[in-house]
Amino acid sequence: MEIQVTTAEAATALSVSRRTIQRHAKAGKLAATKNERGHYVITLVIADEYKPAQVAKALELVEQDGIHVTSDHGTFVAIGSDGETWYSLTRHTCGCHAGLRGLKCYHRLAAHLITPTSYRSAA
Repeated sequence: MEIQVTTAEAATALSVSRRTIQRHAKAGKLAATKNERGHYVITLVIADEYKPAQVAKALELVEQDGIHVTSDHGTFVAIGSDGETWYSLTRHTCGCHAGLRGLKCYHRLAAHLITPTSYRSAA
């Protein structure tokens, strides 16, 4: 599944500046096109096992700063959809209801979005 995000959304997800995203888009390091207003639109490829609603929730979680890296390498905390419950997670496991049942959850997708190792190595 492919999703398109703005340079601001990509910058937030990758923890870099908008200008960095623009430079990398211009250099061809990111899959990007310009829209009718001349702004870059970044195309991200999301694994097909995530449903569109999960992708939307993961992007919203990142945009609203609802997921944070902890001091323990590879561990995150993310706010639940109720806005009050925090879950501990890694990119492979999550303490939410879906995660405890072994299902892929939007918290894990958000964790992948904020730790894009392949992009960081290219940056």
